[in-house]
Parts: sequence; structure tokens; C-alpha cells
Amino acid sequence: MLAAMRRAAMALAPLCVFGCSAEDDVLLTDDGSGLELLFAPLSADGCQPPVSGAGQFPAGVESMFVRISGYPNGPPFGASIKPENLDKGKVLVGGVPPGDGLSLEIFACEGGAATWTAKVAQFSVIPNAKVSPTLYLTRRDAMSCTGAGSAPGADLATELERPRAFPALGITAEGRALIVGGFDRYAVKADGPEVDATSESAPILEYFPSRGLFYTWPTGLASPRGGAHLVPLEGGARFLVLGGAPKATLETDPPLEIAPDSVPAVEVVDATNRTVSASSLGLGVTPLAGVAWNATGTAIVVTGGRQSSGFPSNRIQHTTGTPQSLVDGTVTIVEDKTLGTPRMGHSATWLPGDRVAIIGGNTNVDAGQFIELLSPSFEATPVATTGLPSDFESFGLHSTALVRSNGDVHVLIVAGGAGLTQAADDAVPEWRAPFQGPARLFAVTLDAAAATATVQSLDAGIATPSRLRRLFSSLTPTQDGRLVFAGGYNQLGTPANPDDACRLDAASSGCYLDDVTILNVQGDPGAITISTDATTVHLGEARFGHGAALLPDGTLLHLGGLNAVSSDSNTLSTAVELYNPPSGDNPCQ
Repeated sequence: MLAAMRRAAMALAPLCVFGCSAEDDVLLTDDGSGLELLFAPLSADGCQPPVSGAGQFPAGVESMFVRISGYPNGPPFGASIKPENLDKGKVLVGGVPPGDGLSLEIFACEGGAATWTAKVAQFSVIPNAKVSPTLYLTRRDAMSCTGAGSAPGADLATELERPRAFPALGITAEGRALIVGGFDRYAVKADGPEVDATSESAPILEYFPSRGLFYTWPTGLASPRGGAHLVPLEGGARFLVLGGAPKATLETDPPLEIAPDSVPAVEVVDATNRTVSASSLGLGVTPLAGVAWNATGTAIVVTGGRQSSGFPSNRIQHTTGTPQSLVDGTVTIVEDKTLGTPRMGHSATWLPGDRVAIIGGNTNVDAGQFIELLSPSFEATPVATTGLPSDFESFGLHSTALVRSNGDVHVLIVAGGAGLTQAADDAVPEWRAPFQGPARLFAVTLDAAAATATVQSLDAGIATPSRLRRLFSSLTPTQDGRLVFAGGYNQLGTPANPDDACRLDAASSGCYLDDVTILNVQGDPGAITISTDATTVHLGEARFGHGAALLPDGTLLHLGGLNAVSSDSNTLSTAVELYNPPSGDNPCQ
């Protein structure tokens, strides 16, 4: 029996399994008696460890463990492969039961630890089949490059060919990553550095995890933009591109200046047919607005935002319809509700039960103003909040992640952000650099039925709380419920003396952060604790305003962004990295 992989989930650096070809599928020969694996270490500069030779395990790897799970009426299949089992790089694993919708995992074992892993989901084991795709392993708790082992073609690349700052990322129904938009030009202007989305950033990029390659679509956005929202429809078959702008200025106040009248119209990205089309959907996404949608993308709400006057908005727009009616723009945009508190730079998180949590972005430090809750009919209710720290200040441009739900009780983690203050009611609100404010890491336990919340400060669980002072970072959930907090910037505007030591400590002169912090959230709602995994992992270069996404195999894709705010025009990044988080899953023991 041979594995016929319907969908591969990861193509990465060091070790190639199942053939190694630039094609999606590789024909293998087999007599039908078992699962045939081909181990072929390939060369790739800086992307893999030393290897013992062609068709052998990497140096130091003592064995490989293969696990196939997902059988509805039976336990997982497991087999250990020793170097002596290889015959010209191949090994035949017998006794593999057939089945559909399975998951394949491979672990490289060194000293009883699983040091390299790979995973592919939704594949079938079919008797006498002869097709399998490539599959690559990446090192746990390490950053790896892309494209090591697949030869790029004329329309394929191993990295970003143009930089992309503030791109929008989404996962398609086939498990690939779409990269939509992004600023690709940087210019120094009198009022601050300006980033632009040119026509060269309009084409859609599609990342093939099973090959580590980027495919550039022949079609792209009619209106190039950065900072857009990508709303998935039909499980990632199509996407709505909302908001964003063709240009923005990196200023002291606001940190990212976008003219409200420059926001482009909605466009539709069809991931199945690789086409982009216009939509007449009339959702106006004001800069620094909060946007949320349900799991199917059939209900969308846009809240608040920064008005041209510089003041926050209390506007609520919402719409509900079928995927096709949203694509066609035939749904009705409803504006019959308003936020209780004007907000900008806040977070909007869709909760189970079709409620939306609105957090931060307001200028009033009153505990009753920090959080609002939108009902299924989008009625805004202030949330009675307890537990705010004594040094609490209003803030926005933070990261928020929903980590658990139990009925009407939800736990959200809020991290980073910049202070937002207002000297008087008629004064335009001002942003304050992250390094000037307190470290922000909160657990918000929200009871949606009672409209109450408890806030816990969790920065005491972080070895260096000052590292939490950042914005334009990424906070990405892992498959096992942890959070990966990566990159960011702790200044506003152009710092006078950027400090190269930001990697090691929290300098006050302007840090472009490259650290990766793994947050473990534990405990019951209202009594949450947080700790960090011991890791020395860093991004290959400091960056902020980058894109990040969890891929189907559990690795995290980080790409693009900016690596500085300076007079140097070479500050936009083309760097692409994949992070394989550490895990307690170790069949090598």
C-alpha cells in the first residue's frame, strides 16, 4: 500500500521525504506491499544541517518515527526507521492500514528527543496507489528558510521577490497561504517616511507549503494596497479584500497615517480559479477601524476608526448574507447602531455565540469604557470591568487573541500597543510610544451573558516585561493553544538613535524587535496564569508590520515587514521564515 497524498502541508528546509521534485506529486514505484519512503537530503544554503550523504539521514539523527493517525476505528499506526533500514535512501514500511482523512507525522530522533518534524493532513492510504507529494522536515524551536529542496520554475520563487509591509494573509481551502497586497516602496518625506503599494505589489502570491515556493498569480488587485483585511468565504475558497490604502506615512502621531478618503473599494480574490474581481459591497473601512467576521464569512462588522479630523469614530456598519451575495455586493449595509465610546486602533474579536468583543482604542480610562460587547444584532453594551492595574492608561494598536471559550465565558489575551491620551474633550487624541508606557499583557475573562469582565495583568510571568512594549507585532495562536508573540517596534516615528541592543534588552531609543516569545496560557477563567517557554529563537532580522499565519502543519509563516524607520530607503523586508514551535509530543522517547 502506498500513500496518495491529497494535500501536503509543509515544504521546508532540511530533509526531503517522498521524492523531492518541483512537481506537486511524485510517481513512486512499489509492489503494493507497504508504504515506500524516500529520504533524500538536499543542499540549500543556510537552511539545513550537515548531512551524511545522499539518501541518508542528516548527521546526528539516529532514527525516524512515522506516525499515521485519524483512523475512525483503530489506533494510530507507528513505525521506527533506522539508518540500516535504508536501501539507496528508500525504505518500505509494511502493515500500513488504508484509510481516508488521515494525518501523517514524521519525527527525526536524536538522543531520545524529536528534533525535526513534519506533518501533512487530509491524505489517503490507498492500496496499490503510486502517487505521493514531497514532504520536508523543519527543526523544532528554530527558524527555517523556504524553498530548500524544490527547484523554482519561471513562475515560482523561493522567497519574496518584492518587499511587502503590512500584507494581508489568509489560508485557502487547499491549505496554502495567500499573500494579498502590502507596501513595497519606501520614501523619506518631510512629514515622515512614506510607504506605497505600487502596481508591482498588486499580484497575489500563493505559498505552497508542500514545496516551500511562492507562485505569483497572473492577476492581482486593481487597487494596490497595504494594511487590508482578508475575510475568508467558504472555508478559504474565496476572500473579500476590505480596506487598506495605497500609501501611508510612518509618523509620530498617528503611528500609521492613512487618509480616510484614500481607502479603495472592496475586491474579491478567488483562490480556486486564481482570479481577482471587483465587488460593489459598500463597506467603508475607515483607517484604524476594528473589523470582525464569523467563521463562514457570512456576517461582517466594521467598528470605529480614525476620522479625517483625527478623532475616533463610534460608527458601526454590519451586513449579513450568503457568500455569493457578499461577493456580488447585493446585501444591505446596516448602520442602525453606534459604539458607546468612540474608538480607533481597537481590536474586534468575533466570539462563539455571534458576539463581538471590542477592546481598547478609547481615550477614557474609566473601567466601564475599556470593553464593549456587540450582541448578535450588533447592539453595543458597555462591559463592567474589574481588575485594571493602577497605572492603566488607554491604549490601542495592540494584539488580541481568543484562547478559550466555555459557553458564554471567553478568555482573551491582549498584548502590546501604544498609549492613547486626550488632554481635553476638544483636543485631538495623541499616541504615546510603547516604551514610554507600562508593559501590557492582560488576560480578559469576559462573561458575555452578564456583560462583565475581569482583567488580569500577566506581565509578572514574563522574564523581561519591558519587552512587551511594542506595536505592529504579531500574536499568532499555535495548534496546541499557545501564542507566539514576534517582532514589533517600541517607538513612534523615526527614533533619534536606534539601539542595536534591542535584541537583548529594552532600550528607550527605538527598538526594532526580532525576538520570539512563546506564551503558555494556563488556569481557569478569572485565575489565568501565563509563562514563557525557554527559547533563544529570533527572527532572522528585526521586523514590524510583517505578515504571520499558522500553516496547516503547525508551523508559523513570517514574511515581509519593515526592519527600520530611518532615512535609508532599504528598510522594507523580503525576508521569509518558518517557525516550528517546540512541543511535548515526542514519540522518540
